[in-house]
Amino acid sequence: AFSRDSQALTVWGYDLTTFATSDWHIIRRLKGASSYFDGKYYRRRPDAWDNQLLLHDMAYVPGTHTLVFGGAKFAKGTGLCEPTPAPYDPFAGLLWVLKPEDAALNHPIVVYCYPHGGEVGLIAVDPDGQKVATVTGPNQVKPGVYDTKENNTKIISLLSGRSITPPLAWHSDNGIGGLVYT
Repeated sequence: AFSRDSQALTVWGYDLTTFATSDWHIIRRLKGASSYFDGKYYRRRPDAWDNQLLLHDMAYVPGTHTLVFGGAKFAKGTGLCEPTPAPYDPFAGLLWVLKPEDAALNHPIVVYCYPHGGEVGLIAVDPDGQKVATVTGPNQVKPGVYDTKENNTKIISLLSGRSITPPLAWHSDNGIGGLVYT
């Protein structure tokens, strides 16, 4: 993602890396997961910045170098969406805010809990930087089985972390595809 002032470009895979666009030098790198071979198996070292979360989307908050991430975390036993009626370990759909001085994704904002949605698949930050639109796909009744083709969109206040709209339901035969504020 490019920052709104076009001074930075941030990419993520296992690492989160931010480049200065003036000369493309790295201005920030948060190390992520890495693998090592123990002689028998490849094992994964713990993630440093993303805490082994399932991340789907990232956007800058306009006028800042703060990033917002959308994704999910398994919810059972975390207190995020308890109690859950799910017969399996469902995802909690979450947002995280990563400020320039932060070294890890902490303090999740709960957006969706089973059975009213799952992982946050797409996000878009509004131009004033106060709200973020989120999208989740259909409700999962068990892994890989969905009870509807309804998707949900919520608008979340970045200041309070609360939804400022009811879930906005919409139908799609192909899942979620895109989201943008204009």
